[in-house]
Amino acid sequence: MEDYYETIKELISALLAVHGYKSYSHECLISFMREFYPDALTESQLHFLDDLRRLRSDILYRGRDVAEDYLHRNSSEIERILELLFEKAR
Repeated sequence: MEDYYETIKELISALLAVHGYKSYSHECLISFMREFYPDALTESQLHFLDDLRRLRSDILYRGRDVAEDYLHRNSSEIERILELLFEKAR
């Protein structure tokens, strides 16, 4: 789950760099997508990314465990988001 999040974060950071920006805030990455690529991801996908961001933070900083089936339940949404971001990064 963390690797998926890091890949998504890096793809959005690459898009940010194309526009001449750099962000150290993960929240800003989602806001950037909403502002500069409003048609790339649905509002539902952006909310999912924000939930993923919070989950990743809880894992890293609070030692939160993730349900064993989390990836199974969410892998298709994560892969779809990655696909859409790869399209924008080309």
